[in-house]
Amino acid sequence: MGLSQTIAPVADVVSRVDAKLHCDITGDDFDSIVDSLLTVATDACQGDTGRQFITATYVWTFDTFPTEDELDVPCPPLQSVTSIKYIDTAGVQQTLSTDVYDTDLTSAAGRIFLKYDQEWPDIRGDIDGIEITFKAGYGDAATDVPSMLRHAVKMMIKHLYVHPSPVSDRTKTEVPRSVRYLLERFDVRDMTG
Repeated sequence: MGLSQTIAPVADVVSRVDAKLHCDITGDDFDSIVDSLLTVATDACQGDTGRQFITATYVWTFDTFPTEDELDVPCPPLQSVTSIKYIDTAGVQQTLSTDVYDTDLTSAAGRIFLKYDQEWPDIRGDIDGIEITFKAGYGDAATDVPSMLRHAVKMMIKHLYVHPSPVSDRTKTEVPRSVRYLLERFDVRDMTG
């Protein structure tokens, strides 16, 4: 299986201004550092929850359709499925009709599932022969993201700013419990079976 982000978010989950305010940083001398910490903190928080915060487009590839009637789509919340493409038995890429499948956009992990009396098509079995393009995230703006997640990102930025480079494992400072607490409430892996 492969998963790659093909269209990045158009906004940050936390603005540079808010990040600097949270870290008590004035002036512009540390803007590049704050920008870098914002990226790292967002990636870390998204990784810890298994979620996409601001809308992004992904391509998810795999070799075969599932034996079950449904797929849990990674990086929830799922907004939409743009297309499902596959290599048929003749080696030609086809687009699966939406008459065959439907989407569940309300579950903790968005799902793609077969409609009644439908089945996955026959495929040749190429490596990454199935390609699902989808959009995920809470929305296009930071205000669409739950406030607890935005606050966790700000807290992570401050933590990384205060502890920029531990010298050894002995001096390594762990992520604050308060950040972990906020992120655990949104960990999609704890919400799915």
